[in-house]
Amino acid sequence: MKANEFYSLSEELGSKYLLPLGFRFNNGGWYFADDNYMLAFELANISHSQSIFLKYLTVVFYNYVECEDFLAMQPMQYADHYGPVQINPMQLPEYEQWQYTNAHNSCGETSAYFPIYYGGLIEAEPIRQGFFVKKQWEMPKGLLPGWITERGADIVAEDEVRELLKKAMINTAEYVFKWADTLTSHEIIRQIEENGDDWFVEKEWVKAYKAHLAAQV
Repeated sequence: MKANEFYSLSEELGSKYLLPLGFRFNNGGWYFADDNYMLAFELANISHSQSIFLKYLTVVFYNYVECEDFLAMQPMQYADHYGPVQINPMQLPEYEQWQYTNAHNSCGETSAYFPIYYGGLIEAEPIRQGFFVKKQWEMPKGLLPGWITERGADIVAEDEVRELLKKAMINTAEYVFKWADTLTSHEIIRQIEENGDDWFVEKEWVKAYKAHLAAQV
């Protein structure tokens, strides 16, 4: 499966599970925006992962709090790295246990990203055992398994890729609004202050959210 085919699969599955909830499709990802917040189901790239048929599924949240020194998340645009918090869609069913992690200081932090290999497998020379012939499958030429597994992804066939992406979207459809409703300004400040890495971007978000709260008094 090539990248454009993976994007088409995202569009197909998202049209069933996310479109009815108000999400809109753009360049592989799905985006939701109302008066309270924006959400994104993103097929992110990390460290040129697209060159080895690898995407990082993530769900990003942003509720229109403006920061002074950097661009915040925009509607229908690449959301990864531009929202204050994000979650691995496979962990959305346990959203009540979610804790903030600095996803941008890592190579695919598992609480924020689900790495998925979509390049498929090809049929290799079969193994002959007497009268029996056993099929074998291998990765496409030029790819090494270690390139995939060291980034946390499993090497799977295309039918399993479909099931994994489907599961991520079903989780998003069922739980993302419940997760978003817990993300008050106070909660985002608490999560970043308690679980952050003291990164300058985190400090900017905390500053922005505190200013937002002060302006409401």
